Amino acid sequence: MTGIAAAAFTTLALMAPSAAYAQARTDDAPATTEAAVQRILQSDPDAKRIGPSEVSLAPGVTVSVRVVDQSPAVKAGTMAASDCPYPYLCLFDNAGFTGTQYNIAVAQVNACPDIPIDSWFAGRASSLVNHRPSGTVSTLWANSNGTGLLGYQHAYGYRANLALDSASIGGNWDNRIRSARVC
Repeated sequence: MTGIAAAAFTTLALMAPSAAYAQARTDDAPATTEAAVQRILQSDPDAKRIGPSEVSLAPGVTVSVRVVDQSPAVKAGTMAASDCPYPYLCLFDNAGFTGTQYNIAVAQVNACPDIPIDSWFAGRASSLVNHRPSGTVSTLWANSNGTGLLGYQHAYGYRANLALDSASIGGNWDNRIRSARVC
């Protein structure tokens, strides 16, 4: 399998979300990056750890994890969509790009696998960034089998608060993403 073709890095120059978006989860969000990695490894029998904060889900599909600082400065809205590394689709469990951050990468630009996240991040995404190569579009689904279309996110786009985005199947996107087609 070939790696992603070299592409010019485009810096996301996006404004930080308002303080109203940066409300932290109080449920079972992992407190550390290690806890988030362990959640993936324990819930997906095919997952393999390939780095301190990186897991391979399938050939050519990786997820890196980090728990975003919840200090008062971060809660005040100093995080930005530019914290999503290239070439990832990044899902955050809090609005305003905070909380646990899951960065999903696909090795081939022309490969568009449906990636079920139901077992380790289902119904948790409250903000996202698509920092994939230009011309790509990621599709987000409400069901782990790639059905229940929520909507699409084009490359270099972001959604700071999924509660404000109308889903194709009705309602909003907040806490409903259970699979993603990452193109």
